Amino acid sequence: MSYYKCEFPNCDYESDELGSFDSHHIIPKSKGGSDRAFNRIRLCPNCHRKIYIEDFTGGIHSIKKDNSIIILGKIVSSDGDVLYYHKCSDNKEYYWFNNSRDEELVE
Repeated sequence: MSYYKCEFPNCDYESDELGSFDSHHIIPKSKGGSDRAFNRIRLCPNCHRKIYIEDFTGGIHSIKKDNSIIILGKIVSSDGDVLYYHKCSDNKEYYWFNNSRDEELVE
């Protein structure tokens, strides 16, 4: 079993090498986001390209596709992190529970 896993919803990518992942800032540093761990998620390079940031000019995050997600927030707890996001494919919001790898629709 690998030690590191991609934190993108429903991605099974894992590796023993931390260097095989990208560190994505939930709130971009250019928009005042922190460089601390609570504002970052670990993504494989393929999933990192799926992140869309509204009003972002230039780069991979300015391209909105059907499989894109917009990260709305991250909750850090001792029970595991929870990612709150919007799927562009169905225009709905979800929670992703990283410890159990379960996705739940926000009602």
